[in-house]
Amino acid sequence: MTEMNSRRMVLGSMVAVAGGGSAALLLRTPGAAAQTAAGGGSNADAVIGEVTRQLKDALIGLENGSGESARRAASLAQIWAAQIHARTPDSELRALAQRAVRRQGRAAILDAPLNHAEMEAHFRAMGLTGARIAQLDLHGPADPQAKEAALDRLLADGIKPVVDRAVSMLTRTAERLDATGGLRPIAARTDFCDDICLGQDWFKLEMEIACGLAALGALFPPMLVFAEVCGLFASFWLIMLSACQLCRALFG
Repeated sequence: MTEMNSRRMVLGSMVAVAGGGSAALLLRTPGAAAQTAAGGGSNADAVIGEVTRQLKDALIGLENGSGESARRAASLAQIWAAQIHARTPDSELRALAQRAVRRQGRAAILDAPLNHAEMEAHFRAMGLTGARIAQLDLHGPADPQAKEAALDRLLADGIKPVVDRAVSMLTRTAERLDATGGLRPIAARTDFCDDICLGQDWFKLEMEIACGLAALGALFPPMLVFAEVCGLFASFWLIMLSACQLCRALFG
């Protein structure tokens, strides 16, 4: 297959799952789609690979105070979620999770350890160094009731509310950065960052639930679809962690 044909296949996948306007985001870097397609694999893998690469760039921009980068991250999150939905709709994800609870019990999901090798590989793909990954609170204890509630949300509503919340919070982050002109500290407001910083904890819980469901794939292979959800939610956590740190630096 020629590089041009590979590029067209990736573009077709992007347009199909996300619409022309959102998919166009993936073409702003020269050769972006072609680079992913050239590596082989399915169209879906090519799209997710390119989304991850551009999320890495958006994370760098966000950490440098770019509101546009926060908006870009929101759009990329929607593309990634649409790709998941195209293969496994929310109704099927809910049914799989509900079946897992019936078969294995809630504790098998709530107490499942994170696959640190896979998490580290994902964070490296997002541009983190080994030193920075070591600083992430992957081992921190979670509030049991909060984690139970996160599982209940996924069982009842699937992943769409999580995606919607991430998009909303990234949009608010962009608006705040626009209002301050980027990296320009202003008078401290102790409550101004609370929603963003609480959001990072919320997304970590959602990540742990999705990763716990993915871990059941060894026993029930259809659950492996949650590995991609785990990666998406891990990206949300990482981005909102950076947004919180930036907000605290700007607003106190």
